[in-house]
Amino acid sequence: MALVADGAIMQIGCVVEDLAEAERIHSASFGVPIWTRMRDIAFSPERTTYRGEPADFVIHVSLGYAGSQQIELIEPVRGVNLYTEFLERSGPGMHHLGWIPEDYDESLAEARRAGLAVVQQGSTKEMDFVYLEAADMGVQYVELMRPSASLSSRFEAMRLASQAVDLS
Repeated sequence: MALVADGAIMQIGCVVEDLAEAERIHSASFGVPIWTRMRDIAFSPERTTYRGEPADFVIHVSLGYAGSQQIELIEPVRGVNLYTEFLERSGPGMHHLGWIPEDYDESLAEARRAGLAVVQQGSTKEMDFVYLEAADMGVQYVELMRPSASLSSRFEAMRLASQAVDLS
């Protein structure tokens, strides 16, 4: 098995049916003190593929931190995509582990050389991303991300704000 990404896991991603309820559960279970919600994130068929075909869908996302670990909650809103597939097959739960590799292009090329299937891929103005089939690694999917400098800064600001909250 090839090394797809090294370093710390940046993100644990969960697909959910109800963002508010999932926030409540994750806050109570894992001590996530605050959430940043992003509603109606649209992915266009010009910049996104799902199982090799153009994809057009909308999701709601909520990001929080349990310590330094980012938790991403994804609620599908419209369209067919990897998240709706996951909900139909497995119900809500842990969907992926995410990394920001030092060299995104090389990590993706290595994953392809290793025969890992690209199941969803795209880009937004803030980030390039790819989901790889990873069942042989003990998780459904691995996500490789290449965030913009401004998105990386926002992630860091969210993490610091979360760690500043006194839960006692």
